[in-house]
Amino acid sequence: MPSRTSTASNSPGLASTEPEQRPTKKMTSSTATATGLGVMVAVVRRHGWQHGNNGGASGAGAVEEGEGVRKGNVRICLVFGDDDELRVGQKIKEELPRAIKNSRIYMPILSRNYASSKWCLTELATMVEMASKPNGTKEILPIYLDVNSDDVKLKTPLYRDVFVQHETNFGADQVKAWRDALLEIEEIKRLDLKNYRGYGDLIKVIIQEVLVKLNAKYKNLTEHLVEDHVQVDAIMKLLSVNSRGVRFVGIHGIGGIGKTTLAKVIYNKVSSCFDRCSFLENVREISRRSDCLVHLQKQLLSSILDLRFSSDTFIHDVDQGIDMIKKALCDKKMLIVLDDVDEKDQLEKLVGKSDWFENGSRVIITTRNTSIVTDRMETLKVDPPRYRHGDILSYEVKEMGCGQALQLFCRHSFRRDSPTEDYDSLSRQIVSALGKLPLAIEVIGSSLSGVSRQGLMGRDAEEVIESSSEESPRDVDDKL
Repeated sequence: MPSRTSTASNSPGLASTEPEQRPTKKMTSSTATATGLGVMVAVVRRHGWQHGNNGGASGAGAVEEGEGVRKGNVRICLVFGDDDELRVGQKIKEELPRAIKNSRIYMPILSRNYASSKWCLTELATMVEMASKPNGTKEILPIYLDVNSDDVKLKTPLYRDVFVQHETNFGADQVKAWRDALLEIEEIKRLDLKNYRGYGDLIKVIIQEVLVKLNAKYKNLTEHLVEDHVQVDAIMKLLSVNSRGVRFVGIHGIGGIGKTTLAKVIYNKVSSCFDRCSFLENVREISRRSDCLVHLQKQLLSSILDLRFSSDTFIHDVDQGIDMIKKALCDKKMLIVLDDVDEKDQLEKLVGKSDWFENGSRVIITTRNTSIVTDRMETLKVDPPRYRHGDILSYEVKEMGCGQALQLFCRHSFRRDSPTEDYDSLSRQIVSALGKLPLAIEVIGSSLSGVSRQGLMGRDAEEVIESSSEESPRDVDDKL
C-alpha cells in the first residue's frame, strides 16, 4: 500500500519521530518535497499502521496527538497510508505535478515495494526531469529504506520483476522513463536507513540537510512572544511572496511598538522562499559610528554571498560597496530586512532602486520616520523595469489589543497567560499606563518576575513602573 505525503508549514511546529527500533513489517513508500514556504518531510510508517480513525475506508493513519518535538521553526509531519484508488481523481492528478514543480527539494523514499506503485514512479520521473533542467535550483535527496544500489539498478529481482509486469501493463516507453529515473537517482548522494540507529536519527539528519540546502535562516524570538496574527497577515499580504515583481514594504510606527518583532516573525515565515536572505538589525545605531555605511554594506554582502564577515575586507568606500551590492543582487531572488532605518541615505546606499533586484525579491524596512517610506515611494516609481513594480508599500503598526498586551505582560511577569485574581487589577493598570507598548511591557514585566506578593501589595501602577524603570537598560530607554 503506497503512502501519501503529509505537508507542513514553516510556522513553529512538530518534528515527529519513530521509535528507535527497526520495523518488523514491510515498509510503505512515499515521496516528500520541501516547498518554498516550508519543509515537507515524510516519515515512513509501518504497512497498514492505524491510529484514531477506527480503520476508516481510506486506510489512512492519523498523527498521534502530542507525538513530536519542536525543531526550530520547521514543522515535520507524518506520512499516512493510502492506496492507489484514492489518487486516481482528476484533481490529484493535476495537483501532484504542480506541487513538484513548485518545490525546491525532492525526497523520494525508496522502500522495498516502491517500484510496485505507478504513482511513485511517475512522480520520480517528474522530479528527475525538473532537477535536470540547466541552471535550475531544484535538488533531489533520495532516501533508501531496506533497499540497496543493486535493487535500484534493477540487478536484483526486487524491482526488476515488478518492471517486467509494468511493461505488460503500461508499455515499453513508459517503463523506460521510469527505469531511467531510477538509474539517475542511483547516481545521487543518498541517505540510507541502515546507516542510522533508527528513524529518529535519520529524521534529524534529513532536517539538517534540508535546512542547509534551503539556506534557511531564522531570527531568535522571545519565548514569551504573543504573535499579533492580524498584523502579521496584513504585512504578509503586502509582501505577496508568490507574486512577480520587486516589492519594498515599509513597516513604520513609534519606538517600542513592535516593528522589529513583526519583521522577525515575517522573516522566519518567508525566508525559505528566497535564494538569499539578510536581516540588518539596528541600522540607526550602527550608523552613528564612523564609516557606518561601509560597515553596513559589508554586513549585507557577507550575508547574501554567504561569506565570513570581516571589518577590513571587501569594501573600501561607499561607491565600491554600491557597485558590489548591485552585482550581488541582480541574479538571485533576495529577501532583505533593514531594521530601524532613520535616514534616506541608508536606503540609497544599501538597497538602491528596484532595478537592482531579481524578479520576486522583497525588501522590508522598519522605521519610525514615516517620511522615509513616503518619499522613497516617489523615487521608486520612476521608470520601473518591466515585470517589476516600484511601489513601496507602507504599513503602520497598530498598538496591541488589551487582551494581547495583558497576556504579554503576564507571560513575562508571572510565566502564565493571565494574572491571578490578586494581581488582575494591578496588571491591567500597568499595561494601560505603559500605553500597551510591547517593549515597555516586556521590560517592566520581566523586572517583576519573582517579586513577592508583599513586594507588590499596596503599590499602584505608577509606583511599580517608576521603580522598575530605574533598572531598565539604557538601550531600552533609547528605543522608547
